[in-house]
Amino acid sequence: LALTPHHDQNPWAMVAANPIILEFLFGVIVGQLVMRNRFGSPKIILTVGIVAALALLAIAAKPGETDFPNLWYRVLGVGGALTLIVYGAVGLEIRHNVTTPAGTQQLGDASYSIYLWHVLILAERGRAIPLLVPTPRGSLRPVLLIAAPSICLASSHIRHRSLAQPTLT
Repeated sequence: LALTPHHDQNPWAMVAANPIILEFLFGVIVGQLVMRNRFGSPKIILTVGIVAALALLAIAAKPGETDFPNLWYRVLGVGGALTLIVYGAVGLEIRHNVTTPAGTQQLGDASYSIYLWHVLILAERGRAIPLLVPTPRGSLRPVLLIAAPSICLASSHIRHRSLAQPTLT
């Protein structure tokens, strides 16, 4: 759809043509593989995902960059790496009975709250962090890449525990 003429003039086509839709597809593929109990080598898959994510984070944190790499970088690179991490971790849990630490399980419980709140929190924190951490523009990028997601996860977790969790019991 992204290659069709005038897709950017139709709001439905614009949404359907957005590469972010592929991230949803990655989740569907992992879900199908898990439901069919098809796993390669979970340790290798998880390791490749972690190494790829760290490499992509290092590229994104490169000093002097002013723009985040494009949407395809995010979807195929970051989304692909995180897909491998999830698939590998689930494979370890199912095949080798390895469980994640309680803190990660709590973040998993809060994942819907994270999904609902992350855009608002990141937009708000993304404007506040440069005011709180005065540094030259180029060197702020590594701080933002660590601080913004950390604040987002912590804030969303608090919202989950204070708003969502009480309604579940």
